[in-house]
Amino acid sequence: MHIYFVAETKGYDKDSLKDYHRAESVKIECTSRHFTTISDSHVTYDAVKNYDELWDIITKP
Repeated sequence: MHIYFVAETKGYDKDSLKDYHRAESVKIECTSRHFTTISDSHVTYDAVKNYDELWDIITKP
């Protein structure tokens, strides 16, 4: 079994917060659609908000 993951960090300018949220929403939607499309019995896509959630997913039987 191989585990690959993408970690995303946030950094933004408070003056452009409105534009930031709109741009991030589009990126998140595109990413979700991409990985959902390539998911099958060998590739599983999931989104987590922290390391503990990631650990729970990769260690479940």
